[in-house]
Amino acid sequence: MPKLSSADKAYRSSFFTSLLVIFIICFGIGLAALILTGVLYTKTNGNEICANCEGIVNSVVTDNGTLSPINSQSLSFHGINGIRVGLNDPTIVIDDKRWISEYIVRQDGTGEFLSPQEAYNQAILDGRGGTTGLPAVIIIGPGIYDYGDTQFQVTTIGISFVALPGVIGSSGAVIFKATGLNGGIHIDIPLDITNGVIFQGITFGDISDTNGFLLNHTQGQCSLYECASLDSNFRIVTGGTGPFTILGMIDCAFQTLPPNDFVTTMDQNTVVVVKNVQWTQLGFGANVSSGGYLFNLANGIGELRMWNSFMVFNLYNGVFQGPLSGISGEGLISVIGTQIIINDAGNLVACFLRQTGSNNVVIDSSYFSLQGPLIYQIEDSVAGDAHDLHCSNTVIFSKNATIGNEASVTIIGNNNYQFFNTYMKTNPDPLVINIPTSTIPDVLNVIFTGVTVDSNSLPLGNYAQGPGALVATIKVGTSTSVSGSNNAAGFAYTPLTAI
Repeated sequence: MPKLSSADKAYRSSFFTSLLVIFIICFGIGLAALILTGVLYTKTNGNEICANCEGIVNSVVTDNGTLSPINSQSLSFHGINGIRVGLNDPTIVIDDKRWISEYIVRQDGTGEFLSPQEAYNQAILDGRGGTTGLPAVIIIGPGIYDYGDTQFQVTTIGISFVALPGVIGSSGAVIFKATGLNGGIHIDIPLDITNGVIFQGITFGDISDTNGFLLNHTQGQCSLYECASLDSNFRIVTGGTGPFTILGMIDCAFQTLPPNDFVTTMDQNTVVVVKNVQWTQLGFGANVSSGGYLFNLANGIGELRMWNSFMVFNLYNGVFQGPLSGISGEGLISVIGTQIIINDAGNLVACFLRQTGSNNVVIDSSYFSLQGPLIYQIEDSVAGDAHDLHCSNTVIFSKNATIGNEASVTIIGNNNYQFFNTYMKTNPDPLVINIPTSTIPDVLNVIFTGVTVDSNSLPLGNYAQGPGALVATIKVGTSTSVSGSNNAAGFAYTPLTAI
């Protein structure tokens, strides 16, 4: 046998040493696996699979029929971060990833924060929101959150206050309340057309709460989605700062309380957007008095656009208080596909719009059952105030004249009222238009085409009363008087020519 050189001996020694190290490592891994298998086997025999341990579970396999078939029994998954999970045999599914958030508010302490204010403050410290930071979603668990008698300041865009997904649309699950009439939230954020502050699924004001909650929105864009109030004095003040302010309400249901106004605008640069919103005020909860308007626009309005909404109330003075004289701006009020009911038990002259200063009203495909007029004026305008109305495809019931002024009003401004394919019924008032007094330079122009007048006036009697032919003109085409009344007194009458 050849004698090994020193180099060969060194090589063999190194080779066997490496083999020994590899063997020791493999033995250690095998031993660990054996121990882990024993632990899992022990826990499985005790009906427990790695309880309260962290990590990823790829699969759960049983060989003794337990949980087989799995959909006839149950597996429980518990979390505190608002993640909704389900079991789609045989897969565990997280099917709502948009609810994953760092900012979880739970009153029972299972969230990171106990109040929305704490979560907001931390989000700001984290650099969230604004024009450069990532948005922050503050997810709020069920409970009543008291904002006291002061206004919590929200000054950063890109922040959303959202009820947990399991309670969105469930009124009263997450309630923001106040202990004083000035308690609530103050939103004063830079205007950003694509971003703002969002509230979703929040109920504002505790049940039958006359303090309610004040949402003081002075600048920027604020949106309410699926929000509510439950027979409470929830109030919104919007506008007053910046180039213009945008308030949106979508898919909401409000039970608000007079005599306070629901929404008050602070300047003519305010924009309000309302879609699929319901208001109910029937007087079955807190004891309140008559007064106020759902929308007080006395300080001005740029645009208020309402679609597919419904309201029924007893004690408000009306739906809209229009801008006062001397207020500039577009003054647009647009109501489309909306139903408005004012009950008998309320104000006998509760109206759709009480006007004084300039406004521009568009109504289409809507239904009104009113106590007072559609358009109602009880104070003098300033000469030159413009009142424009375009109403089409609409049914209007009212106990008073459809358009009516108090006899004390002598200055009406420039008025243009146009009705197309509209049914106008008044009872007991015999007139659909009652504007008895005015002088030059005031103007009153009325157009009826495709209109049905159904009033209490006698055949061949008056269905309209104007201030005189020098001021008022009525143009009529393809229209009908159900009672047979065919005279518009105090108007210069012009029949429209068929084309």
